[in-house]
Amino acid sequence: MSLTTTPGYVRCVMPFGANDHCDFAAMHATIHHLIYLLS
Repeated sequence: MSLTTTPGYVRCVMPFGANDHCDFAAMHATIHHLIYLLS
């Protein structure tokens, strides 16, 4: 699941501040990915 989310969040983050919803999704995906890696 994390692997599927990661490309989307990376693409989303590229245009910085493009849109707040995107930023929130990127942050959420990043936290989720970190938790996945740490567990």
